[in-house]
Amino acid sequence: MTRNQNTTTTRHRLEIAIGAAGLVLLLAVPATAGNLAVTGAAANSGSYGLELTVSTCAGAQDLNLSGTISSDETACNTITTGDPTTVSGTVTLTAGTSISFGNGFSVANGSDFTAAIDATLTPFAWVQDDSPANETTYSAEFFVNANGLNIGGGEVLKHFVAYSGSTEQLRVLINSSKQLVLEVRRDNGTYATSAPLSLATGWNEVDVTWEAAASATATLAVNGGTPVTLTAVDNDTTRIASVRWGAIGGTVSSTSGTMYLDDFTSWR
Repeated sequence: MTRNQNTTTTRHRLEIAIGAAGLVLLLAVPATAGNLAVTGAAANSGSYGLELTVSTCAGAQDLNLSGTISSDETACNTITTGDPTTVSGTVTLTAGTSISFGNGFSVANGSDFTAAIDATLTPFAWVQDDSPANETTYSAEFFVNANGLNIGGGEVLKHFVAYSGSTEQLRVLINSSKQLVLEVRRDNGTYATSAPLSLATGWNEVDVTWEAAASATATLAVNGGTPVTLTAVDNDTTRIASVRWGAIGGTVSSTSGTMYLDDFTSWR
């Protein structure tokens, strides 16, 4: 593949090497992000490669609790309590990544309350790049092999997400038909959604472009084919400051399997 690029292009590569000096991973892996292993066998080329296992989440992804809690509650990802919320009796709250308590949270007299984080509950895992600096343009290229990933009917996995703070400005989804879908956030908080593009068997090259403008254009292409394009997206106030790549979120109560990732590059 040949891509023209000007001299002002800045590129950031996800590099993974295994050697005598040990493991080198140049993007952060959250401590509670689930099972993310580096393996040479996953390499698409050279010595790079990520193997990522998505485990079935047999319960609610996220729970928002309020009022009186009198029994144990478990969420695969997060638990958040409203205002007010009172724990009464012997209660354990268990979440895969985080538990957040509102200002009105309390434990009744004589109650026994435990809050626990169990990282094995979450099906999500990713690598993160914090190098973008409030970018108004962003492009990325990466490779994915989803042969071993089984996405449940009607479920969607967030595979690539670009953020401004905690707000998702750009995301690439994988649906249950092994198709990629591009979504771009508008300034009004809604998302423009592209037509789907099918992943081929084996390794797939994925290219994404994004810009912030009053009438912006974003594209998604697979294996150098004709891209799907979103046009006239009003998102001129948005910026990109970090990206995640892997299994970031979504609805995956019956999704499981293994996917392989490789050769991540971004420029803007």
